[in-house]
Amino acid sequence: ASMTIPAMALTFVGTTAVLSAAMYGIQRFQNSLECRRTEKTSRLLLKKYHEDYEKKLSEKQEQYRKILSGKYISADSAAKLYEKNGLSVYDRLSADFLKVRIGTGAVDFGRFIELSDSTDKRSRALYEKYSVIDNVPLVLDLRAEKTYYLVGKKNNIYAALSGIFVQLSSYCPSSDVKLVCFFSAADKERLGFVKWLPHIFSEDKSSRYMACDESSVKNVLFTLTDVLRKRNEKRQSG
Repeated sequence: ASMTIPAMALTFVGTTAVLSAAMYGIQRFQNSLECRRTEKTSRLLLKKYHEDYEKKLSEKQEQYRKILSGKYISADSAAKLYEKNGLSVYDRLSADFLKVRIGTGAVDFGRFIELSDSTDKRSRALYEKYSVIDNVPLVLDLRAEKTYYLVGKKNNIYAALSGIFVQLSSYCPSSDVKLVCFFSAADKERLGFVKWLPHIFSEDKSSRYMACDESSVKNVLFTLTDVLRKRNEKRQSG
């Protein structure tokens, strides 16, 4: 049967609409596939970034631990070096002149971490995992404050003080650092070894800056006062 012009136009318009809808559906499907491929690629790239950066952080922490352990050696190591090489066995920068190791523990490492996206869940997990580094030397800077207090069990205090004395004796010549030790007779058994350190002697080697009773303390303080007075006079005249 023959079709009228209006009928043919209607059929053409209908067919065109169907084809357009089909093409639109195909395009959306292709776009969806492309988006999924892009998302998958992005996830893989992000995963690779996190894996590579975690490896880098682990290596950086190990390197940092080795550097600090080599820079701030233990009291036992310092004593062995002192026994082997004599005074001033460990060259140090002026900034480290009176820094001593008091043990090992955990310190902040977050300042060394740089993440591309701190809001990402995996990035936050990485930061939390590596923001603190453990088993590194804990350092006390004796120049930073005039007074420090050691609190704890007596044996631990003995060990800490002994470590500080040994390190200072190993790191610094007796001409640069002097030790002044006041302690009770009861502590003499554990701390009396300092009498053999060259840093405990006066400049002329005639006396020790060490006392275990009230009378000896007064004598040492009198000697030190005289030394400091002469230094001050020399500084003012120079």
